[in-house]
Amino acid sequence: MEVRCLTDNPEDFAIDWPFKNAFWNSPGMSLETNTYQGLKIGRTYVVYAVMVLAGFPFYYVRKNLYRDHRGFAPSLCFEVIDDRPSRLWRYGIDHSRRKTPVQLLAIKEWVEEPLFWELLVDCREREVRLMREAIAFMDWEHA
Repeated sequence: MEVRCLTDNPEDFAIDWPFKNAFWNSPGMSLETNTYQGLKIGRTYVVYAVMVLAGFPFYYVRKNLYRDHRGFAPSLCFEVIDDRPSRLWRYGIDHSRRKTPVQLLAIKEWVEEPLFWELLVDCREREVRLMREAIAFMDWEHA
């Protein structure tokens, strides 16, 4: 799946989507400019995973901060330009960490292993290797 960034400013959203205030006050958000750091308007991004929280999708994309920086951004920031899901994606529901279950479209390990995300964020060797391999494949799918 590939998307194009339409905005990095939460004020551009015409709707009051779930967790808007929490998301835009999170790390990576520039409170001075009301923009989400790392998104570039007009740039296309390969989506490496989709998380649906309280019915609202977030895309896991490579940000522009540095080469290996990836993170979630609300789907409202983007338009879909290639709707083909990755052949690596699996669907699952994560009940492990939140009061609200999270739906995932992601690689098999992320969907099946409750701690995969936390271990990836902690830069554990196995999880980083698996995600890098998956990202290389997804980049190839959209080259």
